[in-house]
Amino acid sequence: MSSTASDQAIAISVSAAQDLYYHTTINAAIPIFTLIASQLIGYGLTGLAQDYLVYPTWAVYPFLMPQVQLFDAMHRGNGIFLQRKRRIFFWSALVGIFVWEWFPEYIAPTLTGISIICLADRKSAWVPCIFGGAAGNEGLGLFALSLDWNYVGAGGSSIGSLFTPLSTQLSLYAGVIVCIVSFCACYAKNVWHAQNMPFLSQLLFYENGTQYEQLAILNDDFTLNTTKLEQQGLPYYVASQTLYQVSRTAYISAAVTHFFIWHFKDVWIIVRNVRTQECDDVHYQKMKVYKEVPLWWFGVIFVITFALGLGLLYTAKSGLPWWGFIVTLIFSTVFIPILGTLYATVSYQSSLRFLIKMVGGVMIPGRPVANMYFTLYDYQTYQLTLNLLRDLKLGQYTKPPPRATFVMQTVGGIVGGVLNYVIMQSVMSGNHDILLTVQGTNVWSGQQVQSYNSQAITWGALSKPLYSPGARYGFIP
Repeated sequence: MSSTASDQAIAISVSAAQDLYYHTTINAAIPIFTLIASQLIGYGLTGLAQDYLVYPTWAVYPFLMPQVQLFDAMHRGNGIFLQRKRRIFFWSALVGIFVWEWFPEYIAPTLTGISIICLADRKSAWVPCIFGGAAGNEGLGLFALSLDWNYVGAGGSSIGSLFTPLSTQLSLYAGVIVCIVSFCACYAKNVWHAQNMPFLSQLLFYENGTQYEQLAILNDDFTLNTTKLEQQGLPYYVASQTLYQVSRTAYISAAVTHFFIWHFKDVWIIVRNVRTQECDDVHYQKMKVYKEVPLWWFGVIFVITFALGLGLLYTAKSGLPWWGFIVTLIFSTVFIPILGTLYATVSYQSSLRFLIKMVGGVMIPGRPVANMYFTLYDYQTYQLTLNLLRDLKLGQYTKPPPRATFVMQTVGGIVGGVLNYVIMQSVMSGNHDILLTVQGTNVWSGQQVQSYNSQAITWGALSKPLYSPGARYGFIP
């Protein structure tokens, strides 16, 4: 339940972007129920994917191993005294982390990132770009030392050197090196007027480096006004963000190719024989003592959230038509077995968000708000379907009843929707101006909502003039 409630809610970015960049105020019920609908609609698709993304032995989910080992250590042992000793150690470590985090977060923010090179040379403009990185978009953080667990352990739930396959680690490290070299090279050569703009940013800019006024090219209903666009001109991304988009396009193609070369045969055999052959995985066999979650439970969740989501699209005046909503669900359903297989085997969840925005921009041009909702129901459905499959696999390892797991995860999605909205409102009211800045602070940053909004403008409103063949960014798709 707690893992579902803490899952990243893309609907937060939609609500925040509408407040920060469109200056619109929406009735609280709409974002809350949008959060719940977008969190749970993917659960209805989970029942169709269990046979090949939960039950088989090869669906390992390597990043679950530390959690399984922790649960096993806490609940098994040679008597009550050994278990008590383990609990004392666990709570001691937890309390220690809690107390320590007050220092880098509030008492001594310098501990978030210590760069000896930045301290040694405080005059060069290049040094903070390459070696800084304590605050958002400050720099690449090369050779910096962090004493903040939020930084050091941030990837521990999905990427960790002790459980992530070596091939995945090497691929990620190679990608980091390529990014560092290419970011610096483009900035040094002033590609795309890079030196007029920040080194790292998710915002849009004019050629002279001032922030782009997106409302100046939109009508009152937030659709594109071509006359205003001619007056304002097309926006620029910073060079690093442009290269980031190129990498997003490339890795989706690589992920699909990887699936068809290495995993398609295994998945196809399972799908073809799902009604005639039983899974022989040892964990699955032991779970047969419990009643399985019937498919109609998944169906009921899907139908309810589908109707809720469709109604909210028109209530919120999103601009996304009913057929676009259906297309989003079909699109995410197609990619679940492809990218879900990579998530289960190589411990890497590929992001579909960039590709989804691209498709939304082509199908529903000139409507940035509609593009945000298109991405919400497509990407969130894909992501949370995989997350529930992950949790069901954790249940298969640790042996709680599947129905209990399903109910708790569903309740967690509802609770998480309400909590996400409450926390968002609290953060927005107290840090409104900080969320609009390029760097933010070491505690608060608007990077996620800035990226979400900028991509909605460029793909939702300006896909043809920016990304068509021969256009400024025509090489990205």
